[in-house]
Amino acid sequence: MAYTKVAPSKSSGASIVYARDGKDNGKDKCVAMSGLNCDPSNAEYEFAVVRRAHNKALKEGEDIQARLIIQSFEGEELSPEEVNEMGYELAENINEKLGGGFQAVVYTHGNTKNLHNHIVFNSVNADTGKKYTMHYEKFEIEKMNDEIVSQRGLNVIEKQKKDITTNGERKLRENGQYVWKDDLKDRFNRAFEKTLSNVSENKAENLEEFKKNLNELGVSVKERYVKKRDTTYFTLMFSTDENRQKTRLAN
Repeated sequence: MAYTKVAPSKSSGASIVYARDGKDNGKDKCVAMSGLNCDPSNAEYEFAVVRRAHNKALKEGEDIQARLIIQSFEGEELSPEEVNEMGYELAENINEKLGGGFQAVVYTHGNTKNLHNHIVFNSVNADTGKKYTMHYEKFEIEKMNDEIVSQRGLNVIEKQKKDITTNGERKLRENGQYVWKDDLKDRFNRAFEKTLSNVSENKAENLEEFKKNLNELGVSVKERYVKKRDTTYFTLMFSTDENRQKTRLAN
């Protein structure tokens, strides 16, 4: 089975050096490496050159300088080379999704029970200077990863849905009564399906289309960007038949 984790990094150099040169009981953690549009043995410097050339993400510890992806494999008999190859393929697919021109490195670690990849993307595009931006990033990367492992005949992890239900909501459902969370979820899914039926190459247009579809179903959307976390939070608001306003925060 394979799964991924995604996170921002405010120190591209530290992330690369840890993934490439880290030790465990005196032994190298990294057992295979590869680079996309860069040399993995010199990536921290090459990433920095691109950021300086475009005058972006220069402040280590303050600016988002890289995106980190951990790609882990559990219960599979794979060689370090095979694992690194799948990491490189994932990096290629992400780069293509972003429009190309990004640098990435893949370092395969063999110091734990299961082989895993540390994939580091430069936050600044080498060709255009644009920042790494991907809407629904975790969802998109998980989908790419699932396709890669399934094509190789490996197991895909079934996603576990988190459903936080109160006792009151459970009783309402049992009695066939109205539950506002179910109503909101239904409106959200309907808006999402409508957006997918008319999806565009422009990610910003897709987001605006999704918000418009939600609004048509009585759900208004407010955005709040938190620079420190490089995360946009969305507040969904709608009125029930009883005119009670409900909110839900998502990111």
